[in-house]
Amino acid sequence: MRILLAGDSWGVKPNLGRTLFSKRKTDGSFASSHKGLEEHMVSDGHSVVNVSGSGSSNTQIIEKIKLKIQQGNFDYILFIQTDPLRDEVNCKFNLGFSEHLNKKWFETYEDLLEIRKYHLNKAYKKLSNIGETIHIVGGCSKVDKTLISSYNNLVCVIESIPELLVKDYIMPDIWGMNLWQKKIDDRWDLDVLDKLLEQLKMTEWLHDNSPYFYIDPMHPDSEGYKKVYECIKEKLGL
Repeated sequence: MRILLAGDSWGVKPNLGRTLFSKRKTDGSFASSHKGLEEHMVSDGHSVVNVSGSGSSNTQIIEKIKLKIQQGNFDYILFIQTDPLRDEVNCKFNLGFSEHLNKKWFETYEDLLEIRKYHLNKAYKKLSNIGETIHIVGGCSKVDKTLISSYNNLVCVIESIPELLVKDYIMPDIWGMNLWQKKIDDRWDLDVLDKLLEQLKMTEWLHDNSPYFYIDPMHPDSEGYKKVYECIKEKLGL
């Protein structure tokens, strides 16, 4: 099978720390030599074109998909969904990164969830407009099966990688490993701060309690990706 794999860093590689799959870089640190999902797919005899990029937003990932399918055909297109708030420009600029330092870009926690939902639905619409069947895997955010039900060519394969790997885990509304969250301050009321802290703790729980996130708190390790691939393989009949 020829597979197009598109995502953020979750589509690139696991294990930013030292592991059995790591190799030493020139600066003395370690980088993973294991390629995550791609490696398991290739080992199983599939041809993989991987356009994933660390830190990519959903929109950036989708643009890469559109470019690649213009250049050739694929048996499967696999989209690893990231945090929808990466498509909110204010996440990058309004909290200490621009002249808008003292402005708020949302008021309540519910406002933030609506912004998130808006960007997620916008991403699904862009995926649908591609016209190809897109198989979706939830990475830094959970697939919204209600939203994708409006689009016939979008298929949820895995709602949430963390929930797949960790029994009884509940995916947070907002992935708690984002730079903008560290810039939240007393411009927001205590209710907002408490909710964001709760989301952060839910994310960090994986690092403290799951072997699949022990080495790198932001990504599954190689064994975790093996389980993810096994699930994808079973559901798609690869």
